[in-house]
Amino acid sequence: MELQAKSYLIIITALAIIIILFTYLNIQQEKPITRVDIEELGTCRSLVYNGEDRIDLLFLASEEDTKRFSDTILNTPPYDENKDYFNVFFIPPSDYTPTCEDYKGIAILCSTKENLEAARRCPNDYIIIVKDYPTNIRSSAFSNVVSINKNHENSVIIHEFGHAFGNLAEEYVPANLPRGAKNCVSSCDKFNAPTDSCDLECSKTNFFRSIRAGVMRTLTTSDYGQYNIHLLKKLLEKNSPSEPAITGNQISEYAGCENEQVVIVEGTQSTDGSISLDKPTKILQGCSPDNSGAGVETITTASGQESYSVTTMFTDVQSGETLTGSLESPANIVFSTAFTSNKDEIILTDTETGAILSQTTLAQAGATACIV
Repeated sequence: MELQAKSYLIIITALAIIIILFTYLNIQQEKPITRVDIEELGTCRSLVYNGEDRIDLLFLASEEDTKRFSDTILNTPPYDENKDYFNVFFIPPSDYTPTCEDYKGIAILCSTKENLEAARRCPNDYIIIVKDYPTNIRSSAFSNVVSINKNHENSVIIHEFGHAFGNLAEEYVPANLPRGAKNCVSSCDKFNAPTDSCDLECSKTNFFRSIRAGVMRTLTTSDYGQYNIHLLKKLLEKNSPSEPAITGNQISEYAGCENEQVVIVEGTQSTDGSISLDKPTKILQGCSPDNSGAGVETITTASGQESYSVTTMFTDVQSGETLTGSLESPANIVFSTAFTSNKDEIILTDTETGAILSQTTLAQAGATACIV
């Protein structure tokens, strides 16, 4: 009888341990997403406001630098004919100082989780960060973040925005030709719209460009050239606002994202090109991108689709008569997207082929957001 009682005790104890362990693991698996409100962020300032449903340019920079580079964009074709398609916001250094990396000692890299979390205070289809670096350090474009060396020519913003918005390839050599780029072609008859010329050297030595010395080749000009302007106009038409402009050019505070939510998605890419996305653990109150250009990858959620070059980083600096640079694939990637439901999936696909590159979910089924 005593032996039987001991056996029962051992079985009951083992069952209790299994139940406790299972409960612990289940709690860990269904750990609630944390929701973080917007109140602690700095003030979002509006430099140019034309209404909702615009291409929102957010500068993490001083008002002076914001005016310098946003004026350059809005006074350059084809953007100058479509100024009312854009809003310009900024968060000054007094409210937030961007965190940036000196990438490999050659370029500025400001596409960080911290900067994306700060950016949610304003509408932010494209985030432009202006930093003071030696002139030999390249400016860059990575995903929807443009990192500008303020000591470069004003035209650098036209070049880098051409990458970020238009997925325009480098028109100098040597360079790598990104997937989906349409401004470099294998023969002159492939240009399907008027060109300024047809010259060899467009990322590859045997590919052709449509302008002899445009801004995608040299910073001595801000001119994209007729063909590239044609490509960019098509993207602007895709993002044309549904409502007429209100009034622009007024500096005021913006407080329109309190009822929106966003998540920051981090991930890694390996040298063989495979991508792994982590599951977000925080819901953030604030704005997310909602008007995109012609990116290499497409981010799909329940709220819609946005195209950015999430895995490809362009780096550029003027060297003599032309630019020089490289196409990089940083190991760490990060982007933001709208949050609508804990059961949302985030799917990253190749824009051209539709092939799924990676995907993740926002939470385990049944997880609930909690306010901090």
